[in-house]
Amino acid sequence: MKKRDLIYTALPAFMLAACTSTGILYPKRQPHSSSSPLETIEATNTLIIFYDSEMGSERLMNAVREYGAKIVYEYRNFNGIAIKLPNGTDMEKAASHFRTVKGVLSAEADRRMQLHSEHNGLR
Repeated sequence: MKKRDLIYTALPAFMLAACTSTGILYPKRQPHSSSSPLETIEATNTLIIFYDSEMGSERLMNAVREYGAKIVYEYRNFNGIAIKLPNGTDMEKAASHFRTVKGVLSAEADRRMQLHSEHNGLR
């Protein structure tokens, strides 16, 4: 068997091996009454903020420093940043504060999401 044939045969097996049940990692929950297929499973202390590229990011960066937050990531293709807020900060108040900064288009809490198992047929 040629090396190429072995790769073509083994690659799908490796890809399928990554598709496993999450039943062990995420214990079964009570059925949801919500009709939304997404569920927030963890809120972080991080805000994702997008700004107008024509206005630039200088005002936003100054506001981040003044607020005592730390820049975690800069989204260069999307004109946005991710910031880590100081512990104990109210996420809604912080998001509202950053929305008032001139040039900011949106400020939203970063959340890890998971599809409901009832809707996607995993369990």
